[in-house]
Amino acid sequence: MNIARFVRTQPHHPDQSESRGIKRLQPLHEGSQVGRIRAKALVCSALILMLAAGIKVCPPYFKHFNSIKESRSEILSQSRNILKGGMKGAFIPEYDKTLGKVVFSFEGNDRAQLEIIKELPKYSEIIIFVQETKKILNMTAQRKTIPEIFKWLSTVLPEETMSRIRFLKANPDDVFGIYSRDMGIGTDSAFFVPFVRLEYGGNDKNPTNRFAYNLAEAGVSVVKHPTVVTGGNVYFARNVRGEKIVFVGQNSITYTKDFFRQHMIYYSEGKIKEIIRKTFDADRVIAMYQGAKGDPASDYLYHIDLAFAPLCDGKIALCQVVGGATNNTKAKSYGILLEGYRRLLQDAGFEIVDIYTDVSHIENYQSYANLIVFIDRDSGEKKVLLPIYPDEKGEYSLTGLNKANLETLVEHGYNVIPIKERAYDKFGNSRCLINQISYKGFSEHPAT
Repeated sequence: MNIARFVRTQPHHPDQSESRGIKRLQPLHEGSQVGRIRAKALVCSALILMLAAGIKVCPPYFKHFNSIKESRSEILSQSRNILKGGMKGAFIPEYDKTLGKVVFSFEGNDRAQLEIIKELPKYSEIIIFVQETKKILNMTAQRKTIPEIFKWLSTVLPEETMSRIRFLKANPDDVFGIYSRDMGIGTDSAFFVPFVRLEYGGNDKNPTNRFAYNLAEAGVSVVKHPTVVTGGNVYFARNVRGEKIVFVGQNSITYTKDFFRQHMIYYSEGKIKEIIRKTFDADRVIAMYQGAKGDPASDYLYHIDLAFAPLCDGKIALCQVVGGATNNTKAKSYGILLEGYRRLLQDAGFEIVDIYTDVSHIENYQSYANLIVFIDRDSGEKKVLLPIYPDEKGEYSLTGLNKANLETLVEHGYNVIPIKERAYDKFGNSRCLINQISYKGFSEHPAT
C-alpha cells in the first residue's frame, strides 16, 4: 500500500502549475484579452496535435501514468456507467468482515506476512501472490520462487494452515511489492481493482495492477475501476446515525484527477467523489486532508490508515501524539493534522477512541492505528490484530505504548491479538500487508 518514497520525493500539489511542469504562458500582449485568447488557442492546438500523433499528455509528476494501456474511451465509458448506477458493490465496513478470504504478496521468506498468517482464523482461505522475477531497467533481479516459498512456509506453519493456502503468479512486468492492500477493494460480490498501483518500488514503465486480475483463477469476480484509490487510503464506516461514509485520502482524489486529465477527461473533485460514492453504495464521501507540500505529516502519515481506523458503527480509533517531544516543529505538524481529523470525524458523527503514539513511532512508520479489525465468523466475537513494535533493546514486549494501546482496545470490548510488526522498515504496517478479497469465503462467493 505504500507510496512513501514516491510521495517524499515528489511535489504534493500537482494542481499547481509548477508541479505540472507547465510554465505559465504570458499573454502575447500583456493585459490584452485577445492575447490571452491567443495563448489558450496555442495550448489547445498543441494538445490536439499531440493527441493526433498518439502522444499522451501527462504532467511529469504522474509521468508513469503514460504507460497505462487503457484507452480514454474505456475509462470514460466505465466512469459514465458508474455515474448512471451501472456498477455497484455493497457497502461493507472492514469491521463487519470476517477475514474469510485474504490475499498477501510475498517476495521471499517474508516474516512480516508470516506473523499475520499465524494469527488468522482457522477458516481463513489464503491467497499468496509471488512474482518470481522482477525486471529493473536492463537487469533481472531474482526473487524466491513459489516452490521455495512453499517449502519455507511448510517449516514454520502447521499442515492445516498450509492446506488453506493457494499460490498465484504475478505478472513479471507489473508493479509488485509486499503491500497487497493496494491491489484493490473487496466487497461481498467483487474485487474492485484500480487501473494504477502506486507503491514504493514502482517504476515508470508499467505501474499497473494487472496481476490482481489473476484473482479470477481463485474464483474471484474482478472488476476494473477507473480511480487511483489505494486500499491504505480508503475506509468505509457508518456513523452513529447509520449514515454510510467512505473516507478517502485527498492524495487519492488528486491522483485520480490527474489520471483522468492525462486521458483528457476533466472531471472535478466532486464528480470523482460521486464515482466513489456510487461504486460502493455510500451516502457520502469525505476527503481527508493529508498535509501541504513540505509538511512532515504528509511524509509520515501519507495514508489515512496510518492515522485512524474505524472500530464499529459510530466509533473510530485515532492516533494521539504523546511524549516529551510534542513541542518541536515536526510534532506540531503531526498534532495539527491529527487534531484536524479529530474535529472532522466528530462532526461526521463518530466517537473517538484515542490510540497513543509518539514522534519516534511516527517517524519510524510504526502506526498503532494500522489495525486489522474483524468479526470472528464462528464465535461472532469482535477481534483486532494490533501491531506492536520493538523496544530500545529490539524486543517485542507488552510494555509502554504496546501495552497501553492493547488495554485501550480491550476496554472497548475487543479480543486483541498482538502482532509482531516487521514491515515498518519498508514504510508500512500490518494492515498494509493483507487485503480482504470478499466478505465471506471461496465457496460462498463463486466467480460470476
